[in-house]
Amino acid sequence: MFTLVLFQQDLRLHDHPALFHAAENGRVATAYIAQPLKSRPTASDVWRHHALLDLQQSLKKKNQTLILRQGDFVDEVLKLIDELKCDAVHWHRSYEKERIEVLQKLRQALEQKGVHVHEFEGTLLLQPEEIVNGKKEHYQVFTPFWKRYRGEHIPSSLPEPETIEQGESAPSLSVDDLGLLDSVNWYDDVLAHWKIGERAAIDQWLHFREEPIANYAEDRDFPAKMSTSLLSPHLACGSISARALWASGRSMMQSEQYTAKSDEIDSFLRQLVWREFSYYQLHYNPDLDAVPLRKEFEAFPWLNNDQAFVEWQKGQTGYPLIDAGMRELYATGFMHNRVRMVSASFLVKHLLIEWQKGYEWFKETLVDFNIANNGMGWQWVAGCGADAAPYFRVFNPILQSEKFDGKGDYIRKWLPELENVPDKYIHAPFEAPERVLEEAGVELGRNYPFPIVDHKAGRKRALEAYDVIKKSK
Repeated sequence: MFTLVLFQQDLRLHDHPALFHAAENGRVATAYIAQPLKSRPTASDVWRHHALLDLQQSLKKKNQTLILRQGDFVDEVLKLIDELKCDAVHWHRSYEKERIEVLQKLRQALEQKGVHVHEFEGTLLLQPEEIVNGKKEHYQVFTPFWKRYRGEHIPSSLPEPETIEQGESAPSLSVDDLGLLDSVNWYDDVLAHWKIGERAAIDQWLHFREEPIANYAEDRDFPAKMSTSLLSPHLACGSISARALWASGRSMMQSEQYTAKSDEIDSFLRQLVWREFSYYQLHYNPDLDAVPLRKEFEAFPWLNNDQAFVEWQKGQTGYPLIDAGMRELYATGFMHNRVRMVSASFLVKHLLIEWQKGYEWFKETLVDFNIANNGMGWQWVAGCGADAAPYFRVFNPILQSEKFDGKGDYIRKWLPELENVPDKYIHAPFEAPERVLEEAGVELGRNYPFPIVDHKAGRKRALEAYDVIKKSK
């Protein structure tokens, strides 16, 4: 059997069912088909560029050449089949609407040619159809979904193939030819914060499980403590497997060495299942990235102030925690999860700017972007998604800052203009006496902005807008 393995959002060799089973059954060719970008490269495109370079090197060590093509996905695969004379094609299941349609079209074309097609699960712990509630319906609330997962048997992760028998190869583009890097180099500063690739992902997990995970449940909401795993971009491009992480975490919980950390490990696994819940909702709601799950929100009276949106993007809202988060995003392609929630809430509630605009900005700037998590996160914050925070719960950006960045360490890291502001006023410089600001070198309206909206007024306006759709139900 000669099998073509198509890499997609699974840029790794370990726990890669499509590759593993192909290698067991005979000769193998590997390929990655890039579709031409519709706009300038995003942060996740840049990440993918480097992940592909890493995958190329890993396959090279197995005497495999990763064939790179660009164009219509179906046409390019069919051309490869004709060039290579493959008997079968393997790939991993996708949960994104457009990709599902493309893969269905490809399956039909391949089966007409007499080529065997095998689709494997390579993204999730379990396939969505396997998990239904007592009424045989899909879950809408996370907590029972999480409880269900804790009792489920998760298939074991597969090892990296020891050997891969090389089949015929074909002409290939270079990674540079795919155009995943912008013509203007804004990305080197972002990349300086990261190591990219399968080995880097595994090393990050090994580091996290030995040190930061010890206080994960308690500290993960505090952005200055760096207690999160930082695995999300690796999971997004598939450089590390969710099943491998689950297996490693569960194994740790059963080990005496990690007995004291069992609650922390369980807390991390819960977040892994939240990722699963996001894909689960995408499976049942293919337009999760654009259409509110609660239909009444389609009539929500958004204001969509363009100037306010730009100030939010640039981290110039006058609320330090939000501004620090937006500048961290711009500098690193990443934002701490607690700060993401507060920043997103501020956009959709204080500014009354529709969540889809925030989604698109995160799509452009996040190295860990994926449709499921991003769509689910924005709908959760906006109050229109599955198991979402109620719309009337409006985060107070000052109280959130005081609670989760008490000493202002995170703020000072990303807002150097506030470096000398005393702790008492770091969360709301506009409340500081003029003398204090002068001593700190801060002049509101010149080197740091006044708040673009008053919290109480913004909250009141948000609740009044929510009343409009409540009355229309």
